[in-house]
Amino acid sequence: THSSKVRESSEYILSNATTLEFSQENFEKMCKYIHQNLLNYDKFEDSSDHPKQDELFFEDSIGFCFVMDSINFCFWPNSFEYEDLVTNIKTAMKTQLGIFSPASILKMTEKEFGALVFKGLTDNLEQIPERFRLLQEMAGVVNSHFNGSYTEMIYQSGYDSDRLLDMIVSRMTGFQDHGVYKGKQVFYYKRAQILVGDINEVLVMLKKTLIYKSFNSINNSRLKIPEK
Repeated sequence: THSSKVRESSEYILSNATTLEFSQENFEKMCKYIHQNLLNYDKFEDSSDHPKQDELFFEDSIGFCFVMDSINFCFWPNSFEYEDLVTNIKTAMKTQLGIFSPASILKMTEKEFGALVFKGLTDNLEQIPERFRLLQEMAGVVNSHFNGSYTEMIYQSGYDSDRLLDMIVSRMTGFQDHGVYKGKQVFYYKRAQILVGDINEVLVMLKKTLIYKSFNSINNSRLKIPEK
């Protein structure tokens, strides 16, 4: 599986690293401290920028994650930040029903995409074409293989996080982040992990107990599999 590739890559990098050292003892101490102190992280729904339980239909709530995570990568310029991105996506989905369905994305022009998602962006406009390409690629995959439905992809995964990760990485090149370290190909898949995690957060928010309980291959943290 792709998750096993990430774990194998992590082990290889740690075993061959020359500029850092990993302490198993200290790592276990940290885990024990986190467990004993019940440290929490901000949930998806805690952000005022993310859609709340009653703001979008189920299909659109899952679609929000696919759209957001398809185009949220690298650093934003000063005039446009993550909060601007998600606010623009959420606003468009609330005011224009179906605007980010796979079928609608495939009919969308780059100019329309920029006006919807990058409203307020005043510099670094060259970032738009590549994000538009990746968004359309994602929409094309969902449209062709999953009946044009984001939730159908979740259903076909059997609500298994490893399988969903495999489905995303194997079909969508925008989520295939990997590299070469000391002559060996290594796999990160950070963005795919974040997408699976965000989907899980939405399922938790919507209290779909039988669904999110099945996401048991990966624990409930922001980055699901060690990627470094």
